[in-house]
Amino acid sequence: MRYLTVAEVIQLYRLVMGQSGGTVGILSLASLESAIAQPRMTFNDAGLL
Repeated sequence: MRYLTVAEVIQLYRLVMGQSGGTVGILSLASLESAIAQPRMTFNDAGLL
């Protein structure tokens, strides 16, 4: 399975904001990184089961 990187998510965000006229800005890069890492934090993908 392929997961999006932080850079890819930021690029998608900029594209959406550019098309919708929204204001670009990330409140917390650390929170974004944490949210992006969540799907990887499963027991099955880690091979622990």
